[in-house]
Amino acid sequence: MWQPALIATKTGTPSKQGITFGFGIPIPRPLSYKDLMQNISQIDIGELISVKDTLCATLPQEQRVAGAYRDLETMLLTLSKFSLETDPIRKESEKLIWFGEKGAFKVVVGGDGAPFGKWDESVSWLVSFLNVGARVASPNENFLLFGANCKEDHPAVRLFIKQLASQIIEIEKKAYTVSSTFSFELVPSDMKFLCFLNGELSNSASYFSSLANVSKADCTTLNGKFGNMLNCKWKPWPYRQRLDMAKQVSKFKGKISPNLAKSTQRSKVTQFIASKKSRAPHRYSL
Repeated sequence: MWQPALIATKTGTPSKQGITFGFGIPIPRPLSYKDLMQNISQIDIGELISVKDTLCATLPQEQRVAGAYRDLETMLLTLSKFSLETDPIRKESEKLIWFGEKGAFKVVVGGDGAPFGKWDESVSWLVSFLNVGARVASPNENFLLFGANCKEDHPAVRLFIKQLASQIIEIEKKAYTVSSTFSFELVPSDMKFLCFLNGELSNSASYFSSLANVSKADCTTLNGKFGNMLNCKWKPWPYRQRLDMAKQVSKFKGKISPNLAKSTQRSKVTQFIASKKSRAPHRYSL
């Protein structure tokens, strides 16, 4: 029940009194914008690295984009320390899950882009821990690692992913005092971003899936199965076969006349890949 802000005194003149509710609990006074921003600026969010000054440093001026990112190792240590400190005060159903390996954080790291128009696109990468259980799906448990005003396949994003992959390899080799280990268990992404991460043809190719030999011609089959058994219509891509296909594509490219338009060259290469019922990595084929 809300209490009035003004009360009458014995003399009949009103007197100011703070608003209270319930059993006389006072409502905190709102901060002014100036005080609010001062308090926010004092929060330690760690070092933010400029995308434009680092990842775009060697790119042409027209390809330089605004954005920022954090160091992965520093961020993981901060998040794990916070999780360990808050774990004892959480209710039983929200405590950390160790999957049989105490002190081992299972890391989820993934990114995606959001197109809002040719000159207004964005991409971000997030980090979370599988150890937080059902909370991994909450926006309160996913933390921004990278954000920039560009497409998901921009050269700066490619450089960031290359840098990220190297960091992941090194981090998994170490043991830390704040927690035992970090292991990267999951990189969630949609079909388009999965193709980009794998260095493959885009998901608009005839064979569009990074997971199996599904094509536009047979993807509407309702009774098809996926697996390695003989009765399965779709099967996983054999890695060795893909490497051999990449070599064939490289030889084929050498036979294409350099006088043809780039679009024509690309079309011939993609048609060749489709005729082989493949989706060779674009770093070899295009």
